[in-house]
Amino acid sequence: MKEKRKNENWVVVVCNFILDFFYEISKIKVMERMPLRILVIDDEEGVLSLLKFKLKRFGHEVITANNGIDGIRKARKLEPDLILLDLVMPVMSGFRVCELLKSYNKTKDIPIFIFTALDRLEDVERAYEKGADDYIVKPFEVVTINNTIETKFNEFMEKVEYKSTFLEKPKETSEE
Repeated sequence: MKEKRKNENWVVVVCNFILDFFYEISKIKVMERMPLRILVIDDEEGVLSLLKFKLKRFGHEVITANNGIDGIRKARKLEPDLILLDLVMPVMSGFRVCELLKSYNKTKDIPIFIFTALDRLEDVERAYEKGADDYIVKPFEVVTINNTIETKFNEFMEKVEYKSTFLEKPKETSEE
C-alpha cells in the first residue's frame, strides 16, 4: 500500500511540474507578444468589424477608418504601430493614401501592409513603389490573421533593426 502511494505521489509531482512548466512558458509567450496599435483602413464594414473583433482578442488596439481621408487623419493624429490598408476604396485610392502617408514626417516610418483583393503583379509592384512595406491578399484566413500580421510586423521590425545597425556601424579603416 505504501509503495502504491509513493508511485501516486510521484505521478502527481511530475504532473504538477509539467503543468507549472507549461504555465510559465505561456506567461513568457504572452509577455513576448507586444500589443500593437493597428489602424485598419477599408471601405468594407464587414472587414473592419471582423478584423477589429479578431485582433482585439489578441490584445491589440484596433482603430478603424472607412475611407482614405479619415485614415490619413487618424494615422497623423494617433500614430499607430501598423497600418492595414485596402487599395480599392471610394474617395481616395489606397495607392494614394499610402503615398501620402509615406510623404509626411509624422507617418513615414509607420509600416503599411496592403490588405486587398488585388492580386495582379502590377498592383503589387505599384503598391511597393508607393511605399508599402508588405502585401496581404484577401480573402484571408480568419483563424490565422493575427499570426500573419504579427509575423509580418516582426519581420519588418527585424529588417529595420538590421538596417539601422548596419548603417550606424562605423566603417573600419585599415591602419598600416
